[in-house]
Amino acid sequence: MTQSVRFRSPKSRALPGLAAMLCAMVWLAACVPTSVHPLRVEGQPVVDQELLGTWRGEVGEQDSLLLFLNTRAENDTEGMTLLVATPVQPAAPPEGAEEADDADAGWLYALALSAQIGGHRFLSVDWRGDGGDAVEGTQRGWHLYRYELSPETGLAIYGLNEVELKAAVDRGEIEAVETGSGIGKEIRLTASPADLAAWIAASDPLVLFTETVAELTRLP
Repeated sequence: MTQSVRFRSPKSRALPGLAAMLCAMVWLAACVPTSVHPLRVEGQPVVDQELLGTWRGEVGEQDSLLLFLNTRAENDTEGMTLLVATPVQPAAPPEGAEEADDADAGWLYALALSAQIGGHRFLSVDWRGDGGDAVEGTQRGWHLYRYELSPETGLAIYGLNEVELKAAVDRGEIEAVETGSGIGKEIRLTASPADLAAWIAASDPLVLFTETVAELTRLP
């Protein structure tokens, strides 16, 4: 028998901190590279019509919903609203088990822009809020992803490979600044949108974006 699921309101109890939640989701861990600018290609719309709608699947190791909405502008130049809800909670706990804590559920909000380069699709995501709390500090910035769409397998999203990125920065292929040290070291790309696009066009996206972030299927 299939177990029903529900999403609980993130306002019912205090949510965990954004960084802790998103580290588990692999969306916004503190060490994930960010960019000052989004990846944009002049003349391209930043809304991928094939992304719009509701998706469900694994984000990190959590069952989640992603909603891509074109609510920002009719001319496809302002980007998509991205909502993420995680995790999906059982409608009722198994017999004898305690009810899951509401603090395990919450909504994340972002602005997302799409781009296509060399036959590959990319997302630039700027996380704006966790429920009613604003995203601040080093967690702000554009997070770059590659994604694949397939009628058979759905939506797969991949993050930057930090080893490959660091090597590209060290070779002078892309402008960036590095802050912190050890496991706390962070890379922040400072290149313009045009330079980001040129760098990716000259690279192999299948090597540059290898970190699986999400695997999802479209909901009716």
